[in-house]
Amino acid sequence: MSYIFTKEQEVNNPSGFCSSCNHMVTFQSVWDERTGDNSFHAGDRVFFFYKCPNCKDLIILKLSSNNLMPQRCEKGNVYTFYGSEEDLIYPVAPEGPGPNADMPADVKDDYEEARQVAQFSSRAAAALLRLALEKLCENITGEKVKDINATIEKLVAQGLSEDLQHAFDIVRITGNKSVHPGELNLDDNPEIVAALYECINTIVEEKIARPKRFKSIYDKMPESDRAKVAKRDGKAKA
Repeated sequence: MSYIFTKEQEVNNPSGFCSSCNHMVTFQSVWDERTGDNSFHAGDRVFFFYKCPNCKDLIILKLSSNNLMPQRCEKGNVYTFYGSEEDLIYPVAPEGPGPNADMPADVKDDYEEARQVAQFSSRAAAALLRLALEKLCENITGEKVKDINATIEKLVAQGLSEDLQHAFDIVRITGNKSVHPGELNLDDNPEIVAALYECINTIVEEKIARPKRFKSIYDKMPESDRAKVAKRDGKAKA
């Protein structure tokens, strides 16, 4: 994750999404009372210190000094940044899109952990998303998963669409192969890991979120009409 600054925008007050609380905020400078500055110089690198006004977490950005134009203000040095990128050093910026809002909590834990470790290990991220898929299958079927391949086969027999079956199997196969050396080099295929997040979110959307939304709307239909539908479909309760 990087923050892009345009010409003449001062980097002592950048705006962006805080990767800790995921809110769009204008970061607050953390000033060193001894130096009157919010930066630390190390060779050709400059580290800037901020905090999120929402969650109060520390944020550290790194810039290359040859992209900085030093100016002065009442608090000391202010640097104007011209047309490049800087790196978010802390907190670690997660990879991939955020989880679907209706993702079950136990699945979300593994999904978010995969996002955190992905930049350090694609194999670890794939393995965690494979674990997230297993837990997602348990949420969908209401049954303990002993063999995820058999669970997918059962879902296919129940009418799982081909594209959704592909999403299940992409995560399953990639996660399995990631722990076996030489079978699938994820470092050479970053697009595969990136697709895993989409697969998990799509499964959640199609098997949990969308049915939940439709049921919520359907439950608002007149009771008499719902009773007729139930009778039509042979689901009327005795």
